[in-house]
Amino acid sequence: MAKEVKAAIYARVSTANKGQNTETQLLELRKYCHDQGWPYIEYVDIGTSGATMDRPALNRLQKDIHYHRINTVIIWKFDRLARNIRELLNLAHDWRQRNVDLISTTEKIDTTSPGGYLVFVTLGIVAEFERNTLIERVNAGLARARREGKRLGRPKTKVHIPPVILNAVQDGAMSVYQAAKATGIPRTTLKRRLAARGIILSPCKDEIVDGNDNLRYGQKGSPVEQGEER
Repeated sequence: MAKEVKAAIYARVSTANKGQNTETQLLELRKYCHDQGWPYIEYVDIGTSGATMDRPALNRLQKDIHYHRINTVIIWKFDRLARNIRELLNLAHDWRQRNVDLISTTEKIDTTSPGGYLVFVTLGIVAEFERNTLIERVNAGLARARREGKRLGRPKTKVHIPPVILNAVQDGAMSVYQAAKATGIPRTTLKRRLAARGIILSPCKDEIVDGNDNLRYGQKGSPVEQGEER
């Protein structure tokens, strides 16, 4: 006697604000269940990484499987369920022990038969091998670039400091804070550029910097002395 299918469709996207949504997955999963004539419950995780198995919707699905409310799980692709092959295989094995079938509509694979389960395991191993190979290639390319003296990361932003500002900072007539405010250049960037030019920074006499490296002024622009309340 064929078992009564109590299906669950599971969908996941890692980010919710970069044009990703679960509708593409859900439309195909719903159609699959409709074509099979199966009733189903939807479990959707939005903004959760496949690197972690602690996800709200997946946790609810696991609970329903534990209480025998679900006996078939349909997913769009296996990486929607888990990115790590060990976790994916452990999950599939645990569900198989509970007589829960796993079906991927995109990869056209299900674990309802021994042959389907074998294909699932084999493809999972191949997928992890490909990911690890790609990581090795990227790391090898980065190491080669470092050996050749190539600069990695974003290129330095060109910063123009007017000569009058440079002279004022060097003479102590203007502090780095004032120079940054006048030029719109971030203070840390300005400090690095000045240090690269060999300019020794001299604090302005009318400024006091507190422990958080913030300027404090008294009334009418006069500096607040250390320990004095405003």
